[in-house]
Amino acid sequence: MSKVDSAPRGSLSRWMERLGFLVTFLILIVFTIEVGVRVVGFIRPQVLGKLQPDLKEIFEQAPMEAHPYMAYAGKPGYHSPEGAPKQKSHNEWGFRGPSVTLKKPAGVYRIVCLGGSSTYGHGPSSDANTWPGRLQHYLNDPNLAKHGLKVEVLNGGLSGWSTFESTANLAFRMISFEPDLVIVYHTINDMRCALYDPPLPPEKRRFLAPTIDNRHWRDTWPRVVQPPGEALLEHSMTYLVMRSLFTNYTAGVDALNTWAIVDYDPKAKDLYLRDHIPDTGFDSFARNLRSIHAIAAANGAQVIFASQANDDGDIKAGSAQAQLAAMRRMTDIIEEVADETGAIYVDAKSKLEAKAHEIGMKKIFTAEVHLTDMGADQLALIFAHEILLGGHGLLDR
Repeated sequence: MSKVDSAPRGSLSRWMERLGFLVTFLILIVFTIEVGVRVVGFIRPQVLGKLQPDLKEIFEQAPMEAHPYMAYAGKPGYHSPEGAPKQKSHNEWGFRGPSVTLKKPAGVYRIVCLGGSSTYGHGPSSDANTWPGRLQHYLNDPNLAKHGLKVEVLNGGLSGWSTFESTANLAFRMISFEPDLVIVYHTINDMRCALYDPPLPPEKRRFLAPTIDNRHWRDTWPRVVQPPGEALLEHSMTYLVMRSLFTNYTAGVDALNTWAIVDYDPKAKDLYLRDHIPDTGFDSFARNLRSIHAIAAANGAQVIFASQANDDGDIKAGSAQAQLAAMRRMTDIIEEVADETGAIYVDAKSKLEAKAHEIGMKKIFTAEVHLTDMGADQLALIFAHEILLGGHGLLDR
């Protein structure tokens, strides 16, 4: 009987020993991680910053903020941090560049520029070196311009925006500044809206195909809400390491794409490789251009539609050829809509890319469509030449 009774007690004892060993082992792992990460963090503080990004601080310091009609917009009064490699500032309206009055002063000719990051100025070193900034310089240069007017060029572009945002931006904001001319410089972001194919199985997607209102691409700007207990757990280095390794919480938290694109995965290899490319995105692009022209014309402004230049060799990944083909298709759409609406068409793509081939691509482009200081200056010269010498009478009063 004693032998029968002793077997369970021995088995239980062995299980308790194993459990004790496992608990001790886990405690040692946790202790090692806690001490190790804190020591590394003491030596290299940026390590802790990556493990525990302060989302509230990131949003407060970001140049963009939530907007009810455009997902996000430039933050009024923003200034890049002191010592930043590139100077960026927003005026009181949230547009990059100097302060402007809402009502156009007498004797002023106003130009509004619409676009994405290449218009806002992702590459150039300062506000003045964006192409809208350089265009204002050239159009006010007495050695070049003899019109006798003061020209104000408003930078209405923003990183990540497509014609969806620019249509709303013109309708609800920029048209209030009484522009005489609207310049539209878009393509690449609309192309990617048209091709976007999120890396999720169909049953987990919010939208299965490109949508006419771009909801398959453009996400709403998120509110920073910390789950209950999160602040307490964040005191543990082990928790921070596990969260970083096994969730996407810290992946690309400082990247616009993480917040503004539906189901965006910063680790995905290719988001634009589709078996079939629907016409929806291209039809929407043409519709948006027509809407921009109609809004401008209804308010007495003329319109320039310009093709967008890019460094073909810098568009990589398996979908590169599909992206470039879509860019060409949208370039054709720009010219067709300009002809249809009577807008001025400027083939900036051919002219700027020809200059890049002549002097070197990297002297004009930093990446894809993004421009160097010289590239922005050359694009501004293309527009200035068209405005001053194109025979359109744009500055005639």
